[in-house]
Amino acid sequence: MLELDGTGRGTFQFKERNSERVLVDLELNPATVSALLNLFDKADFLNENKDFVSPRKVADMGMKTVRFEMGSRKKEVSFNYTEDRGAQQLVNFFENLCLQEKTRFEMDLALKYDRLGIPKMLDELEKSMKANRIVAPERFTAVLEKIYQDESVINYARVEARKLLAEMQKSASR
Repeated sequence: MLELDGTGRGTFQFKERNSERVLVDLELNPATVSALLNLFDKADFLNENKDFVSPRKVADMGMKTVRFEMGSRKKEVSFNYTEDRGAQQLVNFFENLCLQEKTRFEMDLALKYDRLGIPKMLDELEKSMKANRIVAPERFTAVLEKIYQDESVINYARVEARKLLAEMQKSASR
């Protein structure tokens, strides 16, 4: 579950099988919040006459609930599948943000308990970045810097972390 306020502050909760629920605080930068608000606007999400639930019979893709409040106006929609392009983009944004936050949490854990697993995680992060599945790359800055500066981490991982940091800074300056 992911909850954000209008400033981009919020929490992300997830639970894997046979484990405790994890709660991660997050704060998105203003540009990312603006991009999210643009997606809500593009989807015309607050339009009460707009139905996002697809009438088609499709496989169970997992129930998604999106709630948006702006002032006194609010709307909550739950659906298995939607044909609305704007709503699909919203769902993709949130799914990517959830995946990103889970990855970042796991990278922090790997720094403590599984240093040999860091190179694989960095490779997966690079693939996600190239596929545009990372919506707030600045959220990785701190953990990548920790990896880069930690001399007990294998050199390959340190070099990859530095390379990813450089790519993120380059894309942020565009």
